[in-house]
Amino acid sequence: MQSADDDVPIRVDFRDRATARAWIEDTQIKRQYRPRFFVAFCNALVMRSKLRILELGSGPCQLAREILTHCDVETYVALDFSPAMHEIAAEYLGELASRVTFVTRDFREPTWPDSLGTFDAVVTLQAAHETRHKRNRPITDAGSTRRAERVTTGRAAAHRVGASGDPARAG
Repeated sequence: MQSADDDVPIRVDFRDRATARAWIEDTQIKRQYRPRFFVAFCNALVMRSKLRILELGSGPCQLAREILTHCDVETYVALDFSPAMHEIAAEYLGELASRVTFVTRDFREPTWPDSLGTFDAVVTLQAAHETRHKRNRPITDAGSTRRAERVTTGRAAAHRVGASGDPARAG
């Protein structure tokens, strides 16, 4: 029996390349609404120039591709715990991969922001929901919010994207 503090078991081994690819394909079939989220993120960022962006749980970099294509991005850091996902992301991004710094790190660890620099925006799509326990979410608890604030600049604006794909200013 699990206690309230136990993590929910992860059914997908994102570190395994074949399993990660299967998850990506499954996600594209089951979550066809995701492009609306990509558009909402781009709309929230498009009016700003020379953005420094950090994506937490970047996975295959589908969000990165949209942001890099539609926004003025100076720096894009894709942070994910899975080297396999980084490999898949680099393939998916093609030439855009040269504009991305891939960082292998787990944002559930309190030291995830160490030596990353500062950013105008910290974005995440589905990764916060894949943490398996609310105590591991990178942005939603007070301590994690402080860690995210450590890497944002004074130009940073927080946005959340609702289930409809519509952005709402978060603070």
